[in-house]
Amino acid sequence: MFAHMMRVAAVLVTIFLLAGLSVAEPVAEAIDVKVLTSLYQKYNAVVSKDWWWMPPDCRWYGVECNGKDARTYVSKFSFGGNWKIKGPIPYEIMFFYKIWALDFAGTSLAGPIPEQWASGMQNLNYLRLNGLTTINGTFPTFFLNGTAYPQLKELTLSDTSISGELPLAVPYETIAPLERISLRGTRITGSMPDVFCRLNIGIDVSNTDLSGCIPDCYQQLVSQNKFTFSNTKLTWCLPPSPFK
Repeated sequence: MFAHMMRVAAVLVTIFLLAGLSVAEPVAEAIDVKVLTSLYQKYNAVVSKDWWWMPPDCRWYGVECNGKDARTYVSKFSFGGNWKIKGPIPYEIMFFYKIWALDFAGTSLAGPIPEQWASGMQNLNYLRLNGLTTINGTFPTFFLNGTAYPQLKELTLSDTSISGELPLAVPYETIAPLERISLRGTRITGSMPDVFCRLNIGIDVSNTDLSGCIPDCYQQLVSQNKFTFSNTKLTWCLPPSPFK
């Protein structure tokens, strides 16, 4: 019976979208409705009872919107730590053009971060993927290139299986809004870029495979309890010897 109701609901979604029928507010912008519909078809059975009404709107569980009248956009999306959510990380999220907070922490999503995420989401402030040990692949350099996420303030990838090196040549201006980055418990290798300490941000790289010399500017972050690097191979740089 339940499965039949879900099939009927999915048919109604298609009818509403094709017919272009108007519905009561709050309704997301058309492109956001299409993204929500795609996510519904993938995950509805394990998300929430609040995902049953059609067409999708801003009252769905984990969905928040901003805007007025016909210009209403999804501004925040979260799966709320639902470990039953499985499968690849949905690339469709990139079409939430006005989204500022994205939280997939505590789910069972797997695989690499989609390359498509390098486009769209220009307003993203907070990205949280922590606790997803099934997420792998190399660290996406587009997180720090200043083009994909020019307003990013918090990047939390802790306790994932993401590997690779951090980009060392990161211009200060491209990540100036960044306030916190957590890579704790990942498989990140290489050394620490000095640009992070210039930003005076909170950084957690403990339990990673980072190694090499820590730039002296990180001393200030340590004194402010903003830099954590326990259980790594990182060491403080020694000043040049006056006898050389």
